[in-house]
Amino acid sequence: VGRKNDKPARVSYSYDGDIMDKEWLMDGEKYERKNGRANYIEFFDTKLTNGRKNVKSVEIWFKGEKEHRENDLPCSIEYHENGSIKVKVWKRNDEYYIRPDNQANVIRYYTNQTKKREEWLRKNNEFYRSGDKPSKISYDEKGRLSIEEWLLGGEEDYFREDESKAVKIMYAYRDEFVVDGREAKVRESKQQPDIVPQADNEDNENRND
Repeated sequence: VGRKNDKPARVSYSYDGDIMDKEWLMDGEKYERKNGRANYIEFFDTKLTNGRKNVKSVEIWFKGEKEHRENDLPCSIEYHENGSIKVKVWKRNDEYYIRPDNQANVIRYYTNQTKKREEWLRKNNEFYRSGDKPSKISYDEKGRLSIEEWLLGGEEDYFREDESKAVKIMYAYRDEFVVDGREAKVRESKQQPDIVPQADNEDNENRND
Protein backbone atom coordinates (compact mmCIF):
# COMPACT_ATOMS: atom_id res chain seq x y z
CA VAL A 1 0.00 0.00 0.00
CA GLY A 2 1.35 3.42 -0.90
CA ARG A 3 1.05 6.46 -3.16
CA LYS A 4 3.55 8.66 -4.93
CA ASN A 5 3.92 12.45 -4.69
CA ASP A 6 3.34 12.44 -0.93
CA LYS A 7 -0.38 11.72 -1.24
CA PRO A 8 -2.18 9.80 1.54
CA ALA A 9 -2.53 6.07 0.97
CA ARG A 10 -5.71 5.89 3.02
CA VAL A 11 -8.50 8.44 3.49
CA SER A 12 -11.60 7.77 5.62
CA TYR A 13 -14.88 9.63 5.15
CA SER A 14 -17.99 10.17 7.28
CA TYR A 15 -21.52 9.35 6.10
CA ASP A 16 -21.81 13.01 5.12
CA GLY A 17 -18.76 12.76 2.90
CA ASP A 18 -16.43 14.72 5.16
CA ILE A 19 -12.84 13.58 5.67
CA MET A 20 -12.32 11.83 9.02
CA ASP A 21 -8.62 10.95 8.78
CA LYS A 22 -5.66 10.57 6.43
CA GLU A 23 -2.75 8.17 6.63
CA TRP A 24 0.50 8.17 4.66
CA LEU A 25 1.89 4.68 3.97
CA MET A 26 4.59 3.14 1.85
CA ASP A 27 4.77 -0.65 1.55
CA GLY A 28 2.21 -0.89 4.32
CA GLU A 29 4.15 1.23 6.83
CA LYS A 30 3.99 4.88 7.77
CA TYR A 31 6.98 6.73 6.39
CA GLU A 32 8.77 10.00 7.04
CA ARG A 33 7.11 12.64 4.90
CA LYS A 34 8.72 15.62 3.20
CA ASN A 35 9.23 18.76 5.28
CA GLY A 36 8.63 16.76 8.47
CA ARG A 37 4.85 16.67 8.17
CA ALA A 38 2.70 14.27 10.21
CA ASN A 39 1.95 10.90 8.62
CA TYR A 40 -1.41 10.50 10.37
CA ILE A 41 -4.04 13.27 10.67
CA GLU A 42 -7.55 13.21 12.11
CA PHE A 43 -10.20 15.87 11.48
CA PHE A 44 -13.10 17.22 13.54
CA ASP A 45 -16.69 16.43 12.70
CA THR A 46 -18.11 19.55 11.04
CA LYS A 47 -20.83 19.61 13.70
CA LEU A 48 -18.13 20.65 16.18
CA THR A 49 -16.62 23.35 13.97
CA ASN A 50 -19.73 25.27 12.86
CA GLY A 51 -19.59 23.67 9.44
CA ARG A 52 -15.91 24.32 8.78
CA LYS A 53 -14.36 21.35 6.96
CA ASN A 54 -10.93 19.76 7.26
CA VAL A 55 -10.18 21.23 10.68
CA LYS A 56 -7.42 19.09 12.20
CA SER A 57 -8.09 17.47 15.57
CA VAL A 58 -4.91 15.36 15.86
CA GLU A 59 -1.55 15.07 14.12
CA ILE A 60 0.77 12.13 14.87
CA TRP A 61 4.28 11.38 13.63
CA PHE A 62 5.19 7.69 13.36
CA LYS A 63 8.35 5.75 12.63
CA GLY A 64 6.97 2.47 11.40
CA GLU A 65 4.10 1.82 13.81
CA LYS A 66 5.65 3.66 16.77
CA GLU A 67 5.08 7.28 17.70
CA HIS A 68 8.42 8.94 17.12
CA ARG A 69 9.96 12.27 16.21
CA GLU A 70 13.54 13.53 16.23
CA ASN A 71 15.10 16.86 17.31
CA ASP A 72 12.93 17.09 20.42
CA LEU A 73 9.81 17.92 18.43
CA PRO A 74 6.38 16.71 19.64
CA CYS A 75 5.30 13.41 18.09
CA SER A 76 1.63 14.12 18.72
CA ILE A 77 -0.35 17.37 18.65
CA GLU A 78 -4.02 17.58 19.55
CA TYR A 79 -6.10 20.66 18.74
CA HIS A 80 -9.13 22.49 20.11
CA GLU A 81 -12.10 23.00 17.80
CA ASN A 82 -10.98 26.60 17.18
CA GLY A 83 -7.65 25.34 15.79
CA SER A 84 -5.49 26.25 18.77
CA ILE A 85 -3.21 23.62 20.29
CA LYS A 86 -4.71 21.48 23.06
CA VAL A 87 -1.99 18.91 23.86
CA LYS A 88 1.61 18.27 22.83
CA VAL A 89 3.34 14.93 23.51
CA TRP A 90 7.04 14.08 23.22
CA LYS A 91 8.05 10.45 22.56
CA ARG A 92 10.72 8.46 20.78
CA ASN A 93 9.99 4.91 19.62
CA ASP A 94 6.70 5.03 21.52
CA GLU A 95 8.45 5.85 24.81
CA TYR A 96 8.66 9.03 26.85
CA TYR A 97 12.25 10.24 27.25
CA ILE A 98 14.26 12.79 29.23
CA ARG A 99 13.96 16.02 27.28
CA PRO A 100 16.61 18.78 27.17
CA ASP A 101 16.61 20.77 30.43
CA ASN A 102 14.19 18.11 31.76
CA GLN A 103 11.19 19.78 30.14
CA ALA A 104 7.73 18.19 30.43
CA ASN A 105 6.80 15.24 28.19
CA VAL A 106 3.15 16.29 27.95
CA ILE A 107 1.92 19.89 27.88
CA ARG A 108 -1.79 20.74 27.83
CA TYR A 109 -3.18 24.15 26.87
CA TYR A 110 -6.33 26.21 27.35
CA THR A 111 -7.99 27.57 24.20
CA ASN A 112 -6.18 30.89 24.79
CA GLN A 113 -2.87 28.93 24.55
CA THR A 114 -2.00 29.47 28.20
CA LYS A 115 -0.49 26.32 29.70
CA LYS A 116 -3.06 24.19 31.54
CA ARG A 117 -0.86 21.35 32.77
CA GLU A 118 2.66 19.96 32.47
CA GLU A 119 3.40 16.26 33.01
CA TRP A 120 6.69 14.39 33.32
CA LEU A 121 6.44 10.70 32.40
CA ARG A 122 8.60 7.66 31.67
CA LYS A 123 8.04 4.07 30.51
CA ASN A 124 4.55 2.56 30.82
CA ASN A 125 3.06 6.08 31.03
CA GLU A 126 4.18 6.42 34.64
CA PHE A 127 4.84 9.75 36.29
CA TYR A 128 8.45 10.45 37.21
CA ARG A 129 10.67 13.49 37.72
CA SER A 130 14.09 13.64 39.32
CA GLY A 131 15.42 16.17 41.80
CA ASP A 132 12.40 16.13 44.14
CA LYS A 133 10.44 18.26 41.69
CA PRO A 134 6.68 17.90 41.01
CA SER A 135 5.88 15.54 38.15
CA LYS A 136 2.51 17.20 37.46
CA ILE A 137 1.93 20.95 37.53
CA SER A 138 -1.44 22.60 36.81
CA TYR A 139 -2.12 26.26 36.02
CA ASP A 140 -5.21 28.46 35.94
CA GLU A 141 -6.36 30.24 32.77
CA LYS A 142 -4.31 33.30 33.71
CA GLY A 143 -1.16 31.18 33.67
CA ARG A 144 -0.73 31.18 37.44
CA LEU A 145 0.41 28.15 39.40
CA SER A 146 -2.61 26.15 40.61
CA ILE A 147 -1.52 22.68 41.79
CA GLU A 148 1.81 20.90 42.23
CA GLU A 149 1.82 17.11 42.61
CA TRP A 150 4.68 14.72 43.37
CA LEU A 151 3.74 11.45 41.65
CA LEU A 152 5.84 8.35 41.12
CA GLY A 153 3.87 5.87 39.02
CA GLY A 154 0.13 6.29 38.49
CA GLU A 155 -2.30 9.16 39.04
CA GLU A 156 -2.74 8.31 42.74
CA ASP A 157 0.84 7.22 43.52
CA TYR A 158 2.10 10.17 45.54
CA PHE A 159 5.65 9.96 46.82
CA ARG A 160 8.46 12.09 48.25
CA GLU A 161 11.59 10.74 49.89
CA ASP A 162 11.21 13.25 52.71
CA GLU A 163 7.88 12.20 54.23
CA SER A 164 7.62 15.49 56.13
CA LYS A 165 7.09 17.36 52.85
CA ALA A 166 3.71 17.74 51.17
CA VAL A 167 3.03 15.58 48.11
CA LYS A 168 0.36 17.93 46.78
CA ILE A 169 0.20 21.70 47.07
CA MET A 170 -2.73 23.85 45.92
CA TYR A 171 -2.50 27.60 45.45
CA ALA A 172 -5.21 30.21 45.97
CA TYR A 173 -5.20 33.88 44.88
CA ARG A 174 -6.85 36.82 46.57
CA ASP A 175 -8.82 37.84 43.52
CA GLU A 176 -10.49 34.40 43.61
CA PHE A 177 -11.92 34.78 47.13
CA VAL A 178 -15.70 34.84 47.35
CA VAL A 179 -17.72 36.73 49.99
CA ASP A 180 -21.46 36.12 50.53
CA GLY A 181 -21.71 34.32 47.24
CA ARG A 182 -20.12 37.18 45.32
CA GLU A 183 -16.56 37.65 44.16
CA ALA A 184 -14.71 39.85 46.62
CA LYS A 185 -13.81 43.25 45.18
CA VAL A 186 -10.05 43.29 45.64
CA ARG A 187 -7.21 44.39 43.43
CA GLU A 188 -5.77 42.02 40.85
CA SER A 189 -3.34 39.82 42.72
CA LYS A 190 0.35 39.58 42.01
CA GLN A 191 1.77 36.12 41.44
CA GLN A 192 4.04 35.53 44.42
CA PRO A 193 2.85 37.67 47.36
CA ASP A 194 -0.76 36.55 47.00
CA ILE A 195 -0.13 32.80 46.84
CA VAL A 196 -1.67 30.87 49.73
CA PRO A 197 -0.17 27.35 49.74
CA GLN A 198 -2.39 24.53 50.98
CA ALA A 199 -0.50 21.29 51.63
CA ASP A 200 -2.58 18.14 51.90
CA ASN A 201 -0.50 16.33 54.53
CA GLU A 202 -1.58 16.01 58.14
CA ASP A 203 1.35 18.01 59.52
CA ASN A 204 0.08 21.13 57.80
CA GLU A 205 -3.19 21.02 59.74
CA ASN A 206 -1.39 21.51 63.04
CA ARG A 207 0.99 24.30 62.08
CA ASN A 208 -1.13 26.97 63.72
CA ASP A 209 -1.85 25.01 66.94
